[in-house]
Amino acid sequence: MPKLSKKAISAYFRTECLRQLRFILASGKEERNKEGMPPKQPPLSGLRIFTLMGEQWEREKAADLSKTFGQIDPNIIIGNPHKTKDGLLKYGIIQLKEALQSVKSHQFILEGEYNIPDLFEINFQITEYSSKFNLFYANVRPDIIQTCKEQTYHNFVAANGDVLPLPREDNRLQLRVIDIKLTANPSKSYFAEVVYYIMALTNWLNEISLMSRINYHSRRVFSSHKSCNIQFKKPFIEIRLNIFVIRILNLFMTVLDLK
Repeated sequence: MPKLSKKAISAYFRTECLRQLRFILASGKEERNKEGMPPKQPPLSGLRIFTLMGEQWEREKAADLSKTFGQIDPNIIIGNPHKTKDGLLKYGIIQLKEALQSVKSHQFILEGEYNIPDLFEINFQITEYSSKFNLFYANVRPDIIQTCKEQTYHNFVAANGDVLPLPREDNRLQLRVIDIKLTANPSKSYFAEVVYYIMALTNWLNEISLMSRINYHSRRVFSSHKSCNIQFKKPFIEIRLNIFVIRILNLFMTVLDLK
């Protein structure tokens, strides 16, 4: 059963290699053997070091966030923290649905996880993929989701991917994804990951009936080693998000028969 994850999306945008994409979509060793694929190779030592550095950076930024805002009010940070061997805070996975039940503005949810809902497939007209290709989806988990007060931003992402102006009378809380990356110049693969987060989150909020009090706006923040508050409006405002995501998903489905 092929498995669509943010890793598959990011990897394709880095390499644009269809065969690698088909390999990553395979959900495990059994499927790779069945499809006659080569065994999974261990990562190069240099890539492993870079991954470890990125994970270390994420822990440092989580610790900075907790130190800066947690001292003001411990309730500002919503997460499951524990200390690592190097003495830094690391946040474990929590369920986003539970975190949002009593959320207020000006809070940060760390490692909140949610699933890809059925509405995602319905709104993008891809419901046949699950039955035709036995496709399933990995859960998604942004590094940080910030809650903002109503009317902080003046547009939002609809369930079909359109970026629309927010009515002036809209009094819902707003959510913003903060993605932590050890880079000064986020690549298109990073942008692709966050677009996927957005589309899944918008439909997920609708499916669990939380859109009545929460909406999702179309701006993102990336935390880099040069600044912890860099705004990237392009390409999200200038293109229709639904076209972008449909293109991704259709491309993935074309390689499911690729050996």
